[in-house]
Amino acid sequence: MWDRLGKQVAVEREQLHRLLETHRSLFEKCRNTPPNDIELSALAAMLHSFYTGTENVFRRMAIEVE
Repeated sequence: MWDRLGKQVAVEREQLHRLLETHRSLFEKCRNTPPNDIELSALAAMLHSFYTGTENVFRRMAIEVE
């Protein structure tokens, strides 16, 4: 059980890491200048994806641990 859960969590973590790396340049740009509407939409979509990925980790843990 724990081995399978560990592998599933590792996959989700890798996807979250990839998501953050994909958007790194946008994060850096928005630190210095306010985002335009398109950038704001991209940031919102990224935040939603990150939240969903984090939620998946906790869901998998809850299913395995019951």
